[in-house]
Amino acid sequence: MRLNYRNTTLLLCCGAAAAVAAIFKAPIAGVAFVLEILMLDITSASVIPILIAAVTGTSVMFFTTGFEPKFDVAVPGMFLLKNIPLYILLGALCGMISAYFIKMNDWIAARFGRIRTVGGKWAVGGLIIGILIFLFPPLFAEGYDTMENLFMGRISAVFDNSPFYGYRDEAWVLIVYLVAILFFKVIAMASTNAAGGVGGSFAPSLFVGAMAGTTVALICRTFFGLQVPIVSFTLVGMAGVMTGVMKAPLTAIFLIAELTGGYRLFVPLMLVSAISYAISYYYDHQSVYTRKLSAAGDLLTHNKDQAVLLFLDMNRLIETDFIPIFENSTLEDVVKELPRSRRNIFPVVDFDQKLRGYVTLDDVREDMFNTSKYEDPISDYLQIPPALIRRNEPMDSVLEKFERTAAWNLPVVDEERHYLGFVSKSKIFSSYREQLREISYGD
Repeated sequence: MRLNYRNTTLLLCCGAAAAVAAIFKAPIAGVAFVLEILMLDITSASVIPILIAAVTGTSVMFFTTGFEPKFDVAVPGMFLLKNIPLYILLGALCGMISAYFIKMNDWIAARFGRIRTVGGKWAVGGLIIGILIFLFPPLFAEGYDTMENLFMGRISAVFDNSPFYGYRDEAWVLIVYLVAILFFKVIAMASTNAAGGVGGSFAPSLFVGAMAGTTVALICRTFFGLQVPIVSFTLVGMAGVMTGVMKAPLTAIFLIAELTGGYRLFVPLMLVSAISYAISYYYDHQSVYTRKLSAAGDLLTHNKDQAVLLFLDMNRLIETDFIPIFENSTLEDVVKELPRSRRNIFPVVDFDQKLRGYVTLDDVREDMFNTSKYEDPISDYLQIPPALIRRNEPMDSVLEKFERTAAWNLPVVDEERHYLGFVSKSKIFSSYREQLREISYGD
C-alpha cells in the first residue's frame, strides 16, 4: 500500500497488540507488549489505534470463547506482608533464571550453528528433544496443560507418563523433578528453535516461571513449614521470569493479572518483576528478542536519535562527483581538471583504483599559476585522510570519525581500499533531518 515507515510500524504494532490481547484475553498486556517490546513511541496518534486493535482482538475472542480468563485460577486472598521476604527471594531467583534462559539459548544456537546441513540439525534437535520429553513429559508443547495442573493443585501430575512416576509421592523427589524440568525446558526450547522449529520464547518463559514459583513454595512448605500459597507463587514466578527474559515488566505484570483474573497479586507481581528485571539487566542489557538485532547494530529503541541514524543509508550518502587523479600525475594534470570540477577535493588513486590520499584546491592554489611547477609530482601535495569510511560501516561509527577528526569530508572505500567516493558532514545532516521528519510525522 506504499505506506511510509511510521504507518507501517503502527500497523505492525496494532497487529501484535491485537494478537497478544486475543490469545490471552489480556488487552492491557497487549498494549504494554507493543510499548515495551516493539519500542513504539508513546503518542496519542499511535496509542489510540493500538488500544482499538487490542480491544477488538479481545472482543472477538470473548465473542467466540466466552469471558472466562485463559486460566480459571482461584487466586487466594490478599497477599500477606510476612511473605514479602519470600517474594524478594523469588524475584532474585527469577532474575538469575532469566539470565540462564538467555545465555543457554545463545549457547545452544551457537552450537547448532556449527552443523552445516539442515538434516543434521533436525537429527540432533530431534534426538535431544525426544530424550528430554521421554524423561520429562511436561516439556512437550507449550506447557499450558502443566501450568493449569499447577494452578489446580495437581502438582504430582508432572510425573504422568514419566519413568519417575513411582516417586510422585516423595516430596524431595518432586522438588528435584520440578527443578530439572525448569532447566531442561530452556534446553528443549532452544534446541527446537536452533534446529529450525518454532519453540518460541513467550510461552516457555511463562512455563519456566511457573516451575520456579511452585518450587520455591514447595521448598518453603516442605523444609521450613511455611504455609505459603503455591498458586500465588506460581503466578508471580511466571511474571518474574517473563520480565527478566523479555525485559518487559509491565507486559508481565498485566498479562498474569489478566490471564488469571488475579488482580489481588499486583503488589507481589510488581515487587518480583522489578527485582527480576534489575538482576537480569545486570547480567545482560538486552532481551531474548533484541540480542541479535543489537549485536548487528540494527536495534531500534526509544532513542530517536539512534533510530534515525539506523535508517540512514550509506549508499545514498556517498557523493561520487569528485574527479580522481592517478598517483603518478603532475600538478599540470590537476590544473587541467579544474575547469570541469565542481569540487575542491581530488582523490588520488593508483592504477587499481585504490585510494592513496587526496589533494585539495587550497594545497595547489599557490602553485597553480606557476608553470615552472607544473612538472612537480602530485605526491608533493598529497594529504593522507585522517580516517577512512567503509562502505557498510554503521552510522554511529561514521559520526564518531567525523567528530574525532573534525573533518567535513571523508573518503569511502571498500574492503580492499578501492575508492568509492566521499561522505560529507553536511550531507549527513541534511539526510538526518529528512529521516527525522519521516519518522516523526510521516508524509
